Amino acid sequence: MIEIDASKESLDWSKYDLAKDEIFVIDNLFPWWFVEHLDTTLLHGFGWQYGLCSSHKKNADGTPNFEYDKGADEEFEVPCFKQSIYPPRSESSSDPSYGMIFKAVMSTLPFEVELGEILVNGQQYIHNTAVHQDCSCDNGISFIYYVNRKWKESWGGATRVQTEDGWVEIFPKPGRVCLFKGNIPHHGMPPNDTYRGLRATLVYKTMRKIPLPATRKNTIL
Repeated sequence: MIEIDASKESLDWSKYDLAKDEIFVIDNLFPWWFVEHLDTTLLHGFGWQYGLCSSHKKNADGTPNFEYDKGADEEFEVPCFKQSIYPPRSESSSDPSYGMIFKAVMSTLPFEVELGEILVNGQQYIHNTAVHQDCSCDNGISFIYYVNRKWKESWGGATRVQTEDGWVEIFPKPGRVCLFKGNIPHHGMPPNDTYRGLRATLVYKTMRKIPLPATRKNTIL
């Protein structure tokens, strides 16, 4: 895991090989007022939809299928709360903050990407999500923005990401960003029952416009 403190160094992705199965954790990329704004907009807004899970089905046009009842499947996962920012289905989808986050994190990439989806995940202590991948190839780049303006590590709620050496846990921190290849297995852990509020993450899923050479293989799968 590579940790980057944006208050001490500029975020420059050209220094790293993003084709590798690496996890990047970036702190202090956003000022306090920005973190406060996203917390207020998402946690206290009205755009939440109930019923989606980590492996939710999609419509033919790629939008989430909110009518699909995942809770009726044999594979047990308590449906949690989500907002679809892109494609826009949430009342806050037009807020410019989402584009600002995307540009702040991805503007120094040495290659172009296409944006596939932006989701907000909301978990309470009962919402344990299944291990999943955001894509099936090496060309996807996903990143998570942690929304809560206050978080204690004792509350749990880590994002677990699989590496060659085992599972790595990244705990929420206000304004923190975690970036990795989309085909790396991962899942968001719920907070424990000492915190009865909502753990919220903003998830961006992108794909390289120019694919990597076919010789590259994912070492995990």
